[in-house]
Amino acid sequence: MRAATILRSALLGVACACVVGGCETEEKIVRYRPILAAVPGAQSNTAPVGDPFEGRRVDPSATDAKSLVVELPDGERVLVMKTGRQLMAHIINTIDANERDLFVEQVLSEATKKEFLERAIDPGEAFDLLKKRRMDIMKLFNLMPMGEYTPGVYMKGVGGGVQRLRVVGPSATDLRWNFMDMNYERGGWRLRWFGSDR
Repeated sequence: MRAATILRSALLGVACACVVGGCETEEKIVRYRPILAAVPGAQSNTAPVGDPFEGRRVDPSATDAKSLVVELPDGERVLVMKTGRQLMAHIINTIDANERDLFVEQVLSEATKKEFLERAIDPGEAFDLLKKRRMDIMKLFNLMPMGEYTPGVYMKGVGGGVQRLRVVGPSATDLRWNFMDMNYERGGWRLRWFGSDR
């Protein structure tokens, strides 16, 4: 009986040794980036591993100028405004190029056009007013260069499908307008208007 127990223990020990010896653990480092890896001349005992750009947030609005405008076969231009930042670019571009009709047709929101018409005012007057206020627009846009992706810029719904991009803090105190309202219409953002909540 005692011999059988010893034999069983010995066999169990051999089996465990075989299992443990047969199991190899492998450790693989997929990505390692020392904290100072991007600093020129910095040295580390362990070299960085993996693509340094892997996993970083990509700005969906970072596009070249050509992709902001789609030209159709008939020559018509369609402005791409998938983000507030792209809308901002088209506001300034149409003002600078004096493209009043394009601004009214594609940049200005339907709700704003409707309000102008209800007051018996040509929606083109919106373009004329904003052209005079270009400096105020640029002061606001300079504080939110990445649109809704700018740190410190808040985007929130204010009713009726309108989203507000608002700048806060000491740098916004001297602005005529500290927010831009926009509606999502026809597959892109359209300008509702500018304002101040101070």
